[in-house]
Order: sequence, then structure tokens, then C-alpha cells
Amino acid sequence: MSKPLSPEELRLKWIGDRFAFVGYVNRKDISSAFGVSDAQATRDLGNFIKANPGDVDYDGHHRRYRSARPRVLSISEEVWKEFGYPLTLAEPVNFDLLAEEIGEGE
Repeated sequence: MSKPLSPEELRLKWIGDRFAFVGYVNRKDISSAFGVSDAQATRDLGNFIKANPGDVDYDGHHRRYRSARPRVLSISEEVWKEFGYPLTLAEPVNFDLLAEEIGEGE
């Protein structure tokens, strides 16, 4: 059995998943999801960008970071929140069910 993720590893995984599915993230998204300070959210974003060079661009107009890679499955902010992204990652995301929920399933 694998070791549970540390709080920082969990936040970094969440940031990567958010880029993959929603396409962008900002400090407030991280702060709201995890109850961390803006300063901690800034450090987490910096660590993610450092670990994934070239994968993230800053969108100054919208004041958020956006993925420089294509999304895995395009979902809206509303669906992301409504679907209840599993912050604990205790269970894997059922992508087939997610696709059905947003009307992209067969």
C-alpha cells in the first residue's frame, strides 16, 4: 500500500488536476479549497511551476495561471465544484461517471 500524500503533495496534485480539467487556477482557488493562506498558496503555485517548467503560463488579464497543455477533459468551474472533487483523493476519480455527469459520456 502506498504512503498517504502529505498536505503539500495533496495540494500540488490538486493544482495539477485543476489545470488538467479546468485549465486554470489562482491563489484564491487553492486557499478556498484547502484553507491555507494566500502566501502558502503562492508557494504551492511556485513549487508546482518549478516542478513543471513550461506547463503553466500566467494570464495577467484574468490574474490567474493557465495550463499551457491541452486539458484532459474540459469541464467548467461550476461542474468542478458541483461534482465535489475528492480533496482527499481516497478514491480515484471515476472519469466515465464524470463524463456522463457533464453530458460527454456515450
